[in-house]
Amino acid sequence: MKDLPENKLSTLYFDAENKVVKGVVLCNSFESTYTMEDKSLHIVSVAPTEIYCGEDKEGVASFIVTSLSSIDKYEIYDSGIKIYSVESRVLLFAKE
Repeated sequence: MKDLPENKLSTLYFDAENKVVKGVVLCNSFESTYTMEDKSLHIVSVAPTEIYCGEDKEGVASFIVTSLSSIDKYEIYDSGIKIYSVESRVLLFAKE
């Protein structure tokens, strides 16, 4: 996994064949399995590495990881994916 460009908070890469999702949350990476059915997406146990990203970024990292761990539904667009957590949080990921 490569470092994130300065203008991004996180990335997700879905491997549909193996049902694996990999990503970077700020300066930490993770890999997990997922299930997808209809508009429901469940990422199993998001446990990123624990590299210190800086005090000003810890809350953001926690928000993203918690949201990815509690996905309720998702919508796919030409430009990317919108993920909704059960806590009504919304994460947007743009296609590269």
